[in-house]
Amino acid sequence: MRTLYILILYIMPYADPPIPLWSLGMIAGMYAVMPFLYYLCRQNKFTLIDFYVMSALLVFLVIGGYQMYFYPQRYHKYYSHESKIHEIPENFVDRQIPKISSAVYIYNFLYYIGFGILMVFIKSYKEFVYLCFRALLLLVSLFLFFMLVPNKVHDSTRDANEPNQFLKLAQSCDDLTNAFPSAHVAIAVFIAFELKKHIGKSAYLFPLLIFGSCLCTKQHFFIDCIGGAAWGAGYSFLMI
Repeated sequence: MRTLYILILYIMPYADPPIPLWSLGMIAGMYAVMPFLYYLCRQNKFTLIDFYVMSALLVFLVIGGYQMYFYPQRYHKYYSHESKIHEIPENFVDRQIPKISSAVYIYNFLYYIGFGILMVFIKSYKEFVYLCFRALLLLVSLFLFFMLVPNKVHDSTRDANEPNQFLKLAQSCDDLTNAFPSAHVAIAVFIAFELKKHIGKSAYLFPLLIFGSCLCTKQHFFIDCIGGAAWGAGYSFLMI
């Protein structure tokens, strides 16, 4: 566990783009509250300190591990010709879905809280480490695809006058590339497969909410989300 923590800690300072201070404040606030809530709902023998330790590791794991997601964006921005980046087409379904900026709170807040929900059910630190390792392998598989098959959504999905500051922050960190398959949906499906072991089919409500938030924020098109669901399900079946 100590080795995992040190490795992630060294990745953290290289986050690009930099995380604004108010966003770090939100992360700190969630860190102060969520482990206590997980502790109250626990289905294991972990102590409150255990939940704070695992939550700290998750924060570094998410921020550090997600650099694999952002690297293809930076790489293709500087080293790939625009014509080599395939543009994902908008289809009939996408045109029927209105933009709902407030869906970003599902897209980001609920999405990251979902990572921690698994801690309520796991029985040991070993199970926690293996779960983190499987999640990192999923990110590696997505990273390889984004490097080999660069793609993006059309810039019409972005509004320069976006009033929701949290969505504006998300879009400033996450550019138009890495659209297909949706990493958000793929990881949400992976989490659902892990949760299903403990709460049954109701676990699938989580990726459905993330799927909808991706469409309503216009971060992804319908085909991206279908691809993400297939990727997450295929990966989870392989792990099982």
